[in-house]
Amino acid sequence: MGDETRAFCGNPEYQRSFLFVTYALGGGGAERAMLRFANALARRGHVVCIYSYERLGTEYEVAEGVCVRYSRLSRISGGAGKLEKYIEDARAVRSLFYQRHFDFVIPFCTEMVICTYFGLLGMNGVLVATERNNPTDGCRGRIKRLIRDDVYSRCSAIWTQNEAQASYYRRLTNRNVFIIPNIVEMTPKANNPNGEIRRFMTIGRLADQKNQRMMIEGFAKALEVHSNITLDIFGDGPLKEELGELIHSLGVEGSISLKGFCADVYRELDRHDAFCFSSNYEGLPNALIEAVLTELPVVTTAFETGSREIIVNGETGHLVECGDTEAFALAVCEMVEEPTEAFRMARTARMGIEKKYCESSLVDSLLTECERLRNE
Repeated sequence: MGDETRAFCGNPEYQRSFLFVTYALGGGGAERAMLRFANALARRGHVVCIYSYERLGTEYEVAEGVCVRYSRLSRISGGAGKLEKYIEDARAVRSLFYQRHFDFVIPFCTEMVICTYFGLLGMNGVLVATERNNPTDGCRGRIKRLIRDDVYSRCSAIWTQNEAQASYYRRLTNRNVFIIPNIVEMTPKANNPNGEIRRFMTIGRLADQKNQRMMIEGFAKALEVHSNITLDIFGDGPLKEELGELIHSLGVEGSISLKGFCADVYRELDRHDAFCFSSNYEGLPNALIEAVLTELPVVTTAFETGSREIIVNGETGHLVECGDTEAFALAVCEMVEEPTEAFRMARTARMGIEKKYCESSLVDSLLTECERLRNE
C-alpha cells in the first residue's frame, strides 16, 4: 500500500463519498454485509448514502451519519408494475447522483446493479458491480444471465467474495475484478456450560435456494434417534407457509420451529449448541461464517462456492452433499453423540478464519481498490 493510499484509508482529509444501492436494509446476509461496510466507512468519516428499494420495518442498525433514502414504489405492496418500479428506482439513483456526485456507487446484488447501471448511463462515476452469489446458479435463465454479464462487464469494476466468483468474471472481461469477503463481527464464543449438543439453529431467507425443506426432513430423521433435540429456523420468505405445513405433516412441531426474522444473530447463536446450513448455492454466506466465529459446531451442505472455503469435512465441521437428507441426518446424530469432537472441530474452524474477516483490514482493502479505480 502506497503512502497516498494508506493516508486515504485513515485520514479525514482524504474523505470520499459512497452511494450504496440495496433491495432492503434487512432480511438477508447480503444486506447485512452491505451495511457493515457502509457503517464502517461512515465511522471513518467518509460520506455514505444508501438507497433502498424497500422499507421492511425490520431493518438492521444503521450507523450515525449514514443517509438513507427509500424508493417511493414498493415491490411488496403492489400497485405499480415491475418495469415502472425499475424505471422509478433508476431515476431516483440518477437524481441522488445529480445532487451529490458520489465518488463511488456500489449496488448490492444483480437486480440493483442492472437498475443502477441504466440509471447512471452517460454520467461520470465509478460504478462497482457486486456479486453476492454463485454467478451460475444465482442468476437463472439464459437471457437474464446474458444481460447481467453484459452490464457487469461495462462497470468500472466487479467486487466478488471469493476466487470462484472472480474466476467467472475474469473470463468475461478485462475490467478490474477484485476479491473482498464480508465483514463479520468478532464475538466471544457461544456459552455452552454443559458441553452437550441439543439445540440446533439455522438462519436464512425461507426460499428455494436455502433448501430448508431438506434440513427439516433430515432433522426429522435425526429426531427418530434423538428425540430430545430441537431446531430453530430464523428468517422469513416466500416458503414460510409451505415449510410450516411440512413441519406439521411430519409431526415435529414440538421440536422444529419457524422463528421469523432475527435482528440479533449473535444473541441466538449464543443460545444454541450447533448450527445447520442447507443451501443449494451461495456466494459466501455470512450466517455460516458467524456461526464458525462463535465456535458453534457446524453441519453444512457442500455448495460450489463458499462452504469449502469455510469448512473442511471431518476437520472443522461436517460437509454433506446438497439435497442429501440421509447424510444430513447422520451428521446431526454424530454431533449429538460425539459433542467433544464436534466442539474440537469448531475451535479449529474459528482459528482458521477469524483473521480473514475482521473489519479493519477489509475496509482498508475496499478503500485501496476504490482509490485505484479513481486514479485510473
